[in-house]
Amino acid sequence: MSLTLRLLKHSEAEERMDKKAQTVGNQVMGIAFVFFLVLIVGGISLGIYAYFGTPYDYKNIDAAILNFRIRECIMNNDSLTLNAESFKNNFYSACNINKDSLSTGKLIIKICEDSSDCLKEEKPLVIEGGNFEACFLKGARDNPSYPKCKIEVIEKNDKKYEIITGSNQITDRRTV
Repeated sequence: MSLTLRLLKHSEAEERMDKKAQTVGNQVMGIAFVFFLVLIVGGISLGIYAYFGTPYDYKNIDAAILNFRIRECIMNNDSLTLNAESFKNNFYSACNINKDSLSTGKLIIKICEDSSDCLKEEKPLVIEGGNFEACFLKGARDNPSYPKCKIEVIEKNDKKYEIITGSNQITDRRTV
């Protein structure tokens, strides 16, 4: 009997150990489950924030691209640089710029020829938009309400062209 009792006690101890092992295993799986749950929820939250988060500020890029297109157009089209009247009449068609898209006031263009100060120039070759002073304000650089501007000077046929372009477009993602 003593052997049977001993075996019985041994099997009860094994059962208790098995139950402890099961409990520990369940706890480990619970921790892993919570970890993966937090990981998935965090990933979904970051994805939603990245997609619907703060709007993108492409103002500098818009102004630089517009300035580049105008510079390239002036450099590559000899018909524009003949005289001021021809420049004004042919600018939009020669540079393939839609004048209606500029009428919203979100893009500004000012082109001056042989001017010492294009900002104060009374008779520029081309002017679209109105608030060119905002391009030069120190406080406007960090203010998101003001346009971001690009100013370039090029020379062609012994004439100096100063090109001021700016953008005040706020771009963000919108769902349809």
